[in-house]
Amino acid sequence: EDTGSNINSHVQNKVDDFEWFSLALDELTGITNSAQLLIQGVNAEFKVTEELASMNSLHVVTTDKNIFKEHERTLIQ
Repeated sequence: EDTGSNINSHVQNKVDDFEWFSLALDELTGITNSAQLLIQGVNAEFKVTEELASMNSLHVVTTDKNIFKEHERTLIQ
């Protein structure tokens, strides 16, 4: 849990400096059956940063709705 807290803190510090950002959802099929949430942002100096915001295991069928709901839960926390 400590590692997860450090990652969240690191991403939060980066996001605070973004002027613009985009989110990308990606699913990894196979053994892991997981979904990734990537955030890409640009700060006032036009420096582009991309961070892995979360990686979640999917224990249900990987539909777009299930992937979104899993990441929505992460963003709300």
